[in-house]
Amino acid sequence: TFGARSIRFDADTGFWLNERRTKLRGFCDHSNFGGVGSAVPDRVNLFRAQALRAVGGNAWRMAHNPPVPIRLDIMDRLGMLAMDENRDFGGNKGQGGNTTEDVAQELQDMADLVQRDRSHASVIL
Repeated sequence: TFGARSIRFDADTGFWLNERRTKLRGFCDHSNFGGVGSAVPDRVNLFRAQALRAVGGNAWRMAHNPPVPIRLDIMDRLGMLAMDENRDFGGNKGQGGNTTEDVAQELQDMADLVQRDRSHASVIL
């Protein structure tokens, strides 16, 4: 199958998906779970997405780390919107930032994230 969509942000009217104004309702998640840390079981990601949908949510911001691919697969299947996020993109400590990575590595991390997740229908940012 083939799908196409359009997205845009307007300063006056907000977010538009396929030429329809869409309010983003959701939460931010740090991708961890008690007892297992960042090794979140797939069923927990599914439960969280379903719980968000059950209360009228449609969006999920990944907090400071790229999501595991299964989470984006789940969001694609459920018709949710994802705000994909790279880990710290704040600059080198020597330049006033808060990471030890240099700018070249941070840019490579972002390029890797975009390449990995570019085909997920859920990713809007």
